[in-house]
Amino acid sequence: SRASDELGIIEARFNDLTSAESSIVETVLSINRYTASAKTGAKVFSVQRPTLPKKVEPKSSLVLALSIVLGGFIGCAYVLLRKAIGARRGVAA
Repeated sequence: SRASDELGIIEARFNDLTSAESSIVETVLSINRYTASAKTGAKVFSVQRPTLPKKVEPKSSLVLALSIVLGGFIGCAYVLLRKAIGARRGVAA
């Protein structure tokens, strides 16, 4: 059965990879599963029909809203910075 095949693969590789990281073990096990399924005649490669790419359009309302908010933020920061510099110099801005 598939479970016993999986267990056999895991036991065979576990002795070789006892000190390896879990990500390496997972990668090796997935490669072993792939090769084991290919050996048993499973369909491991399928070709699908190509599809047309989806058009990606910018969301103009989101761009407008973000530009207004960002512009207001930059404008306020500029005014506050000019006022702080003027107050430090003693000049009324």
